[in-house]
Amino acid sequence: MLPAGGTPADVGRIDVADEGVTLYLQPGVQALINGEPAPSVVTLRTAERGAPGEVARPADRVRIGRVEFHLHESGTRLA
Repeated sequence: MLPAGGTPADVGRIDVADEGVTLYLQPGVQALINGEPAPSVVTLRTAERGAPGEVARPADRVRIGRVEFHLHESGTRLA
């Protein structure tokens, strides 16, 4: 559930599977992924640590209205 007033009532769904995390947006919902317009179906990336001397890749950031979120791994848990 997203806060009322800052987002549409139903933005879509997020499926978590062994293959990855997929965001399915409802028709007409406008979202940004890392500041760019999002397609209606997108596989979200978690953050990855960089090799020594390399920059880490941050997790994809999703913005819908005033709400922004990203995937976070804590041990074996995904939030």
